[in-house]
Amino acid sequence: MIIQSKKVWIADQFIPAQLELEDGIIKEIYPYNEKEVTKDYGDLRILPGFIDIHCHGAYGFDTNDADPEGLRKWTKGIVDEGVTSFLATTLTQSEEVLTNAVSNVAKVVEEGYEGAEILGIHFEGPYLNKAHKGAQPEEYCVKPDIEQFKRYQKAAHGLIKYITMAVENDEDFTLTKYCSQNNVVVSIGHSNATYEQAVQAYAHGARSMTHVYNAMTPFTHRANGLVGGALRIRNMYGEIICDGNHSTLAALNNFFTSKGPDYSIMITDSLMCKGFPVGTKFDFGVPQKRERLITVGIRNDLVERISFSFPKEHDYKPVLRDVLLDCPEGPGVPYGENKRKIFELVPPGGYWRDIDPEIAKAYMKSCWDMEGGRTGILRRMSLDEPSLTVLTSPSQKQTERCHPLEARPFTVRENARCQTFPDEWQFCGSVQSQYKQVGNAVPVNLAYEIGLEIHKSLEGVK
Repeated sequence: MIIQSKKVWIADQFIPAQLELEDGIIKEIYPYNEKEVTKDYGDLRILPGFIDIHCHGAYGFDTNDADPEGLRKWTKGIVDEGVTSFLATTLTQSEEVLTNAVSNVAKVVEEGYEGAEILGIHFEGPYLNKAHKGAQPEEYCVKPDIEQFKRYQKAAHGLIKYITMAVENDEDFTLTKYCSQNNVVVSIGHSNATYEQAVQAYAHGARSMTHVYNAMTPFTHRANGLVGGALRIRNMYGEIICDGNHSTLAALNNFFTSKGPDYSIMITDSLMCKGFPVGTKFDFGVPQKRERLITVGIRNDLVERISFSFPKEHDYKPVLRDVLLDCPEGPGVPYGENKRKIFELVPPGGYWRDIDPEIAKAYMKSCWDMEGGRTGILRRMSLDEPSLTVLTSPSQKQTERCHPLEARPFTVRENARCQTFPDEWQFCGSVQSQYKQVGNAVPVNLAYEIGLEIHKSLEGVK
């Protein structure tokens, strides 16, 4: 089989050429139009398949889901985007969840799948610094532990090939050295390490940095940070997200100019929503900005007998004014005196940028020097907006949800209102446990709407 195109990637450029293929392997390369071709792709580009070393999921599946069919759907679908191999990437979670996740990857690799090749596992977390956790759950961020990592690697059948960790928390670089000596690439990420600590980590075996610029100490002329280390340490690889959103085009240009093509790694850092249309969202009468992916499955023997449609969005999106003003009292946790006084300075709908910079800097400490907008810090809700996602804790420094009228967190009952629970619904256990029950719940109105559609689909089915 011979194919050709006017744009074949050869020698770091697109040139006209022919490729002779045998059993899916390129056997020979010829000048354009030299031989009779099986397929002429004209101006379409022909280039090597992409390798994505940092991707968490796609098409409704996440590595942490530990669903073999979900992973198989991912491997089969991703080739349509030009990705021919990847590292299935985890997110920080409990040891039980992560063990199940890596075990599932091993199971699929051993039992078989179609599509893109699973090269192994990128183990992102749980050994991350809480100061730069990003979207990783703070409660599961822990210090590096060799014995625990050995358990993960055993469950993965040796498939963990790449690990992201905050090396400054790795005492004497013990895990860093162990991984580098056992063919696991150590990448510095979600880290508060200094430039000097990055150099030390490289000396002990670290060879990459995870999504450069994001979730790491920034570069300044007096404190070079991890960004400075990524640019200066010549043989240090660096992942980077090239969507123009995580980093500006100028920042991307600076990175690629500094590192060159041999040490720059483009990644997607994709999540389970990858593959869905841009702007996909569903509002079902929940006064909360709580974007989630809902999957409804149908048994194989019922596929031809059932027609399911997701419920239609409501015309009106409730806001906090609709749920807070008449909310019954309930248990809650107050702010400390100092924090309460600072929040009294923040206007409804505002955050740290809306108060005296010196006060904000003293409160934020190391977060002051982080990249990004940090809009979750000292964040006070507005009655005229829906709530941000209800969390499992009443107060987290980088994801605050202060009451719009009072300097305090929401109570359990107020959070339950945001989740559209009826007021008569009772939550048991400690106050912290009640917060967690509410925060982890599916909004009642959403579950109700989807339940109605499922019921409609099943009517008449015996």
